[in-house]
Amino acid sequence: MKRNIRKMSALVISAALLMSGCGGTTTTNSSTEAPAATAAETTASAETKEAETLATTEAAKETNAEAAEESGEVQLINAGIETNYESIYSDTDRKYLGGGYYPEITLGSYVNGEYVEGNENHPELVKAIDTYNKNTAECFKSDMDSAKELADEDPRFKEEDNEGYSYSVDMDASIERSDSNIFSVSASNYSFLGGAHGNTVITGFNVDPKTGEVLKISDVVTDKDAFIDAVDKQLHEEYPDIEEGLVVEDLKTAISDLYDGKDDMNLQFYMTHDALVTVFSAYDITAYAYGPEFVSLYYTDSADFLNEKYLKTTKDYAAEIGLDAPFSFETGDGTKKSITVNYLEPIGDDEYASEYTLRMSLDGKEYTEKLESIYGMRAYILVKDDNAYIYLDMSSDNDWHITQIYDINGSEIKKVGDFTEEAFYDVKPIDPSDFIMSSRGGLLSTYGIFRHYEMDTDGKPVPLTDAWWINNDFELTLNKPLKLSVMDELTEDCSDNGTETEIPEKTKLTLVRTDELNWVDARTPDGKIARIYVDTSDWPRKVDGIEIEEAFSGIVFAG
Repeated sequence: MKRNIRKMSALVISAALLMSGCGGTTTTNSSTEAPAATAAETTASAETKEAETLATTEAAKETNAEAAEESGEVQLINAGIETNYESIYSDTDRKYLGGGYYPEITLGSYVNGEYVEGNENHPELVKAIDTYNKNTAECFKSDMDSAKELADEDPRFKEEDNEGYSYSVDMDASIERSDSNIFSVSASNYSFLGGAHGNTVITGFNVDPKTGEVLKISDVVTDKDAFIDAVDKQLHEEYPDIEEGLVVEDLKTAISDLYDGKDDMNLQFYMTHDALVTVFSAYDITAYAYGPEFVSLYYTDSADFLNEKYLKTTKDYAAEIGLDAPFSFETGDGTKKSITVNYLEPIGDDEYASEYTLRMSLDGKEYTEKLESIYGMRAYILVKDDNAYIYLDMSSDNDWHITQIYDINGSEIKKVGDFTEEAFYDVKPIDPSDFIMSSRGGLLSTYGIFRHYEMDTDGKPVPLTDAWWINNDFELTLNKPLKLSVMDELTEDCSDNGTETEIPEKTKLTLVRTDELNWVDARTPDGKIARIYVDTSDWPRKVDGIEIEEAFSGIVFAG
């Protein structure tokens, strides 16, 4: 009987998630929350001289990476996730019915301040990701069409005092591991379409970067029986009351059926730096109130029944930690640990409360902290030279993000500090020795800026350069002729080797780079670089002795 309940529950969920209907009225936009994420929409121009010059360093990195991979050394692969948003409204009165978002995986890295998509070393991985992105977008749009159809028939939308009621289709993804042996993503699909409660389905997307093959659990496991025994044992250890919540007749039989893809239900998993994680969403094996369940099998404990091809990893790494999902990792001395970063919980009954309690747990030892004016967060683990730290990227007022860092190397979580001037925003860290953090610049106007960082031994982010890149193709127009230092191209060391030149009135300058203290580099229409020195000794600031808003059109300072 339980087996039938499980099948019926799964079918009901699938129907709710996958129904398709006639199109509704939608408004779509890509996420522009982070300055650096906006820069990811552009590609490096091969026509500019500075790209040719400064790309030498990146070319050397690629050559080294190719040589390392040929020797069998595992290499990190730069990747990111962009978020696309969509809303639905009623056709009659334009009432808001619901909204959602879906992820889009990108491969690429920043070169000379611009995001270059693609990975020439792994063309098959690029193809697999393109297919995944296409299928994800189609699934999301189908679910949104279903939401629109159902909402049009839902009487609760017609109640005048029910303004807060809406549907949701929220699809998210986290890059768990990204290297030349495995590209692994965990994805969650939360939907609320008018039922008693919403439901979350967690899936894995695992690809062999060399072949582009999307892996099944049987591609990673070499001994099915040993694997099932290990999963069953871990489930009972981690969830002692699991037998009470089962919706299947026999747990091992259910795991075996999922392993074999029986009834088109596949066992979901993803791979981190240190462990194979098997995930059971609600109704896979237990009732809604019991799920989801996570089982982490460390490679060092499970090598006898796992394919050794996928177990070799990099020494240092960075990865996103799903909120409320246990993340297992191994320290340099072989100590095995598990950390959970819980969802922010509002304090009080106010619907718009901005005070939350942060709850984290390291091997069962809890850490709590009161947070103010925080509206959401993403969590990352960065491991370098056997030191592990948690970075929390937190969104605050006016789309401003802050970073909070925690030391997880001992037996308890210890706070390293708050960093209010830089954060990841939507740019995912992959390499703790080279990651992007963004901020907001204001030397010559207000614009998004970003630069490369590395994690120091104390866990703090250290900039690799003093200069920041300016994104969004921020443009100013000269209101009058100005004498500026003009260089043929950007200099790698940020020095000024230009010649004083008068730039004519109405010339458009695209801001490229700044030290946020004294100067801004801008590209001229003929591809040269004009360095603009800003006198900050008084307000209004001046350039070439002229107040900046008199000298330029297009300057906007955020209040």
